[in-house]
Amino acid sequence: MPVRLLLTSLFLLLSFGCGGRAQLRQEGVEAELRTKERENRELKESLEAYQNQTKALENEFLARQAAQSKNSAEDRSIGIAIKDLILGTGTAGLDEDGLPGDEGFQVVVVPRDEDGSPLKVPGVLKVFASQFTSTGTKESLGGWQVDGATLRKTWKTGLFSTGYYVPVYWQTLPKTSRIRIQVQLLTLDGRTFEAEKDISIKLPSP
Repeated sequence: MPVRLLLTSLFLLLSFGCGGRAQLRQEGVEAELRTKERENRELKESLEAYQNQTKALENEFLARQAAQSKNSAEDRSIGIAIKDLILGTGTAGLDEDGLPGDEGFQVVVVPRDEDGSPLKVPGVLKVFASQFTSTGTKESLGGWQVDGATLRKTWKTGLFSTGYYVPVYWQTLPKTSRIRIQVQLLTLDGRTFEAEKDISIKLPSP
């Protein structure tokens, strides 16, 4: 009886020991898996952060390249000799609503090089309009200024004229159908070019 009890106790002890070691091994494997998952997650997050940073640097580089290219193009145009400035065909009254009378006028500003070819020169445009009374008195109809960014967008290649097509709207309604337009182009290197032209308009309704 004591021997049988001893054997039973020994068997139970061995069984418990084996079960305990198996459980410990399982817990160790699970802990290792959790560690691997955490490391993989951290590695994935680091990779995503690196990719985002790389993309941001790439976008910044492209933006700087575009800005430098734009500035270089403008710098090259500044260095080109500008012969003169004219108001081209298309400088006339402007009627956009179809109602009687013009709402303003359009100027076609054409900078030209030594060969007389149109030259897209960046700068600031000033426009002035005036009328002459029956007694010969000059009266101002207004003055307008177009900044460089806005002016750049108005460049067009037309059928009769290539240049800056700039619409202008009345500040003061004219009383005569013949008005004088004067323009000044202030280039980025500090020079000023001028042109003027008399045009006929359709008088707007008072």
